[in-house]
Amino acid sequence: LYIRRDSTYECGSDPIGDADINFHFQYYWYAIVFLVFDIAFMFLAFGGVMAIQKGTGELPDDGAIVSALVTMSIFIILMGLGVWHVFRKRGRIYI
Repeated sequence: LYIRRDSTYECGSDPIGDADINFHFQYYWYAIVFLVFDIAFMFLAFGGVMAIQKGTGELPDDGAIVSALVTMSIFIILMGLGVWHVFRKRGRIYI
């Protein structure tokens, strides 16, 4: 019934040529760097939420806060070392 359902585009346009495009690996590296900074933001946001909850007295366990702060600190230090390494290479990212 629906022949175009198996097509790449269901809008009625027929695809022309191959869909294989060779991307430089550098673009994948930028995507990985974006994900690292996205995870760092998540750690910072959760750290802020924990700090707010600690200020209101909603967190009874101080061990969880210390563990979370140590984990966030280690991750941010490792991320900072990675950024320092990139800047040491004059901003060029090679793998």
